Amino acid sequence: MPASPRAAAAAAASDDAAAGVALPCHPGVFLAVVVALVSVAVSWLDLARETTLGIDLGTTHSVAATCDKGVVSVVRVDGGVRADGGWDDGDDDDGFGGFGGGLTLPSVVRFERRRRRRRRKDDDDDDDDDSYDVVAIGAPAARARAVAPSRVVYDAKRVIGRAWADPVVREEADAMPFRVVKRRGNGDDLDDLDDGVAFALTDEDDDDEFLEDVFAIVSPEEVSARVLRHLKRAAEASMSRARRALGFKFASATISVPVEFGAAQRAATIRAAERAGFASTRLIEEPVAAAIAHGLDARYNNNNASSSDVTSSSGDSRLVVVYDLGGGTLDVAVLRLDPETRTFLVMGTAGDPRLGGEDFDRALLTLVEGRLSRISIASSGAGMRERAMREVERAKRAIGSGYGGRRRSAATMRFCGGGGGAGPAPATSVSLLLDDDASGSSSGGGDDHLLCEDVVLSGDDITLASEALLSRATTPVRDALRRAGEVSPAEVDDVVLVGGGTRLLAVRERLGEVFEGRELRDGVDPALAIAIGAARSYAC
Repeated sequence: MPASPRAAAAAAASDDAAAGVALPCHPGVFLAVVVALVSVAVSWLDLARETTLGIDLGTTHSVAATCDKGVVSVVRVDGGVRADGGWDDGDDDDGFGGFGGGLTLPSVVRFERRRRRRRRKDDDDDDDDDSYDVVAIGAPAARARAVAPSRVVYDAKRVIGRAWADPVVREEADAMPFRVVKRRGNGDDLDDLDDGVAFALTDEDDDDEFLEDVFAIVSPEEVSARVLRHLKRAAEASMSRARRALGFKFASATISVPVEFGAAQRAATIRAAERAGFASTRLIEEPVAAAIAHGLDARYNNNNASSSDVTSSSGDSRLVVVYDLGGGTLDVAVLRLDPETRTFLVMGTAGDPRLGGEDFDRALLTLVEGRLSRISIASSGAGMRERAMREVERAKRAIGSGYGGRRRSAATMRFCGGGGGAGPAPATSVSLLLDDDASGSSSGGGDDHLLCEDVVLSGDDITLASEALLSRATTPVRDALRRAGEVSPAEVDDVVLVGGGTRLLAVRERLGEVFEGRELRDGVDPALAIAIGAARSYAC
């Protein structure tokens, strides 16, 4: 009896399968199988979890940190610097060289005129502006301040979001070696300079007919966006290989801002984040981020700090003073921690927008200049002064630090210049010799026409040079306590130190006098605390 058609078809299919012949598959079934496999892989590799990004967008240095499963990691970034201030861009000329990048990125960007049409998209040039290239960010750009002062932009945070008529803008413009000009609104147009602030980039480093040499107008938001984008990419590169293979990108970030930032400055910061590629941005006030980093909300619990370090308040609210001395500004805030909601309320703030670590550098350089009799820095040009400032900063870190590491007893600054003329010779080189090599040979190398002069510095010289600054450094503390409701130093539960400037022993000693010997919290590196708190503050 012949087989039925259905039975014959089934037998044929069985024979084809046995022979290895591929059977047709409905596309919907195939797609469902692929989706299921991808879902299983994502779940198994834990690729769907949220990782938060926090950024401390600082005046002089910026830091990024990620928080994944409750663990905060500070991002290592190319062009960053080490905790001791050494440049980590692979150049060992200053004795601090290294490879792999550092944790704090100098907020410095170097621009150059575009000489030829770009054939490929550069990592740091994602926009369509054809007038300039960004050739360096971070330490490499900071190194160029001495050789290209008109094209290396720094301290953009000082003027971001400010109007041209703001007195702060005029003061900053006088101190910056690059040109600060007016602009229209939020644009970057040389032909429509009106009420905003921008930087004019020029090929020449003198002041004569500078408008003829301007090749681009760059806004503070654009400079900040370049720094933020650099940190964003470094954070994405720090993710696991599997997440990078799937094209993981940070769509949002928590960025810190000073308490005194107004609406315009906060809006400008958000615009900079949008230019950097963030779809959404959360802002957190810097002192709040610092307090979170130190575990004072009783939630932070990782390798950087432990909630066990926080003394129980027994249900009472705690008063916290956050002292933030950065590279360019001083901010002091008095916070109250609500014991029920575990949130911080800002009770009073004060600060000095013109006091930071750079001011201590300038004061120390002034002292050095006063001790030079045969060499002149003033007659050597802006480039030489920038190099001298860099070496003074290194000397300050070596002999004045009160935070971790080894503090040197002395440092020698050696200036050399061409001799033979009347009066002090203009300096042509400067080098730093620490206490263990200060007796080394002169950089003159035996040239009879090269004159060298040494200035030996000690920790006491920092105090001597900075006496007026140290007095200014404590005034905002008293002002903030008064504005918080006439709070006395004895009522304060915790004092948190933030910012690289708080490493100075002289600053710590003055704060110790104000708070009558109370322990100053520095368990989290002052230079990293705000970024850590920003990363920890949201969904982590």
